[in-house]
Amino acid sequence: MSNRASANILFVFALGISVCLLYSAEFISFRKDETLGGLTCHEFDTVFSVLSVLSNIQCALQCSRYATCVVAFYKPSEMKCVGCNTTSKENMVTEDEYIGYVLVPSDCKEILDKNPEAESGQYEIELWESGKILTVNCDMETEGGGWTLFHRRIDGSVDFYRNFTEYENGFGNVDGEFWLGLKYIQELAEQGSTEIRLDMTRNDSTTGHETCPGFMLTEGTNYKLNIGSCTDSGMKNTISGFAFNNQMPFTTYDRDLDMIDENCAVNRHGAWWYNRCTDINLNGYYATPGTLCEFPGADIGRCGHYHYGLDKRLSLRTSSMMIRRK
Repeated sequence: MSNRASANILFVFALGISVCLLYSAEFISFRKDETLGGLTCHEFDTVFSVLSVLSNIQCALQCSRYATCVVAFYKPSEMKCVGCNTTSKENMVTEDEYIGYVLVPSDCKEILDKNPEAESGQYEIELWESGKILTVNCDMETEGGGWTLFHRRIDGSVDFYRNFTEYENGFGNVDGEFWLGLKYIQELAEQGSTEIRLDMTRNDSTTGHETCPGFMLTEGTNYKLNIGSCTDSGMKNTISGFAFNNQMPFTTYDRDLDMIDENCAVNRHGAWWYNRCTDINLNGYYATPGTLCEFPGADIGRCGHYHYGLDKRLSLRTSSMMIRRK
């Protein structure tokens, strides 16, 4: 069972066996777990136990307000709600009529808020509006943690020269190189005020990053980039940054929305929020780190995986992009 929440319900819609709710102030997500039916918490794992709870929805909301509560058990005949701090059935007891509802986070920030001890790694999230369940990489360490990664390049094993549909839906492998998908990045950022961070590593292992507040992708499927004033660290040239791409829609080789007659995605062998092309090409061709890209049909030196502000047009060893709700 699935839900989103605050004080007053705005709408309810069905997603198969799930029900999603949007409330006006806060969001929660939960779903019924059939394997937890007829069980409830052992006393030492009980976060709370209350009566006169009118519905399973109110029970899940009650659970969401406790940092340690991960499962809500609801007994309709008694209107009883029990919050539990574990999903392990080994630590539960059998009791008829209870129905278990597991809280599902909507991003890495919510995971960290619920569990400040959460470590970096892969987690399952459920997007706040569509109810889409994704496995994502969470960075729980950088600048306080809570970051959801949507782009990673580490070894050139995945071809990033893709069409628009692939960039919209995502590709690659969350264990290695990947692009999460524009429609999912957009939905994650629509949850609230969001910042974006770009991290890069040069061939000599030195690093640099940019962080920008106010990240959004607007204008529907144009996925127009919106960011505020960026800050950076480790850059050689602070002028050539992400700001040049601000207010630009996303361009791929089969969908040209940049500001010049030629298609920047073709001559830069990538896909990006191209303006009059770009000083950052993190989805470009993964050339040997520390060298200039040379690819047939693309601009020599400009087609690679680079950030001009960090190391001019020399190919980077790694890059990642991630977002976090403020």
